Amino acid sequence: MKKKRSISLQELEFYTRQMSALLNAGVTLEKTLNTMALQSQGAKSEIFIEVKKAVKQGHTLAKALSNYPKDFPEVYIGLVSVGELSGNLSLVLKKLAVFLESSNSFKQGIISSLAYPLIVIFVSLMVVILLMTYIVPQIVDVLVAQERDLPAITILLIVISQFIRDWGMLLIMVSMTLFLLFSYLYSLDNKFKYIVDTFLLKLPVVGNFIKLGESALFASTMQIAISGGVSMIKSLNISSRVIGNKKLKESLKEVMSLVREGAELGRSLGKVDQFSPLLVQLISTGEKSGELIGMLEVVSTQLTNQLKQKALRFTVFIEPLMILFMGGIVLLIVLAVMMPLIEMNSML
Repeated sequence: MKKKRSISLQELEFYTRQMSALLNAGVTLEKTLNTMALQSQGAKSEIFIEVKKAVKQGHTLAKALSNYPKDFPEVYIGLVSVGELSGNLSLVLKKLAVFLESSNSFKQGIISSLAYPLIVIFVSLMVVILLMTYIVPQIVDVLVAQERDLPAITILLIVISQFIRDWGMLLIMVSMTLFLLFSYLYSLDNKFKYIVDTFLLKLPVVGNFIKLGESALFASTMQIAISGGVSMIKSLNISSRVIGNKKLKESLKEVMSLVREGAELGRSLGKVDQFSPLLVQLISTGEKSGELIGMLEVVSTQLTNQLKQKALRFTVFIEPLMILFMGGIVLLIVLAVMMPLIEMNSML
């Protein structure tokens, strides 16, 4: 079993689209996988060769792909299984390719939007650290040697500079240790992850982003599964795998229990009150009109667009705020250094 990812999400989208086209053209699954292996190189080619061997031995495609969990996400394997069971593998793969394209495009958009503010923060922090650890101490030595009364802001700067030099490395090491410990607990301790994810959902801006993103993913996965002929309960089970937030994942279990008892999906989602209100409203409308599949596609698109717009507005708001904040810090440092120097010059 592979330990590292060999196939990126962008490549997975390409391969999925290619397999869908070949299967739709009447090419057998074995020949399709062989074509994928020939089109690929290195580890990617080996994966398709091994998958083809497994299929040739009688395993389903989903079972063969499950040997490579780092390259084929659980929800991907689940939907491939749906396609095989329903006899609509090429159609499901086509929808999966569209889903992956949309997800990749959205992620790249978010990364691009946040790149500039993060670069500004990083560069500003480096400038501040350089000033506080190298430049400020040299100037401070000159000021202290004059044995004059220093402004309060300059004294504060000296204290902070000395603290950073004395304890800066220890603070970095402690911060890294805490971060690694947090990451370890978050990835392995379900109870800890549940507590953190519940807290994140309650945060004003972050919680809204998470709910919109997870609701959009849920709607997309449900649309693919139900249109593939899968039952509501099994579709919910498959869709829960794409949900990353532990609190929302647990809420979906409650939704499944309610649906098993005969409740409508929209009403059940509304009862747990954890997902986007738009998702609940349009699913309820789709169930009443008999157009649930179409409504799932509509709500997925609308939620994704909402998320993109909110991310853009957040970026537009945060960029100047970060520049002003970091610029203000640098200005205070400059003032703390220049004020006593100007005072000294005026007394000469």
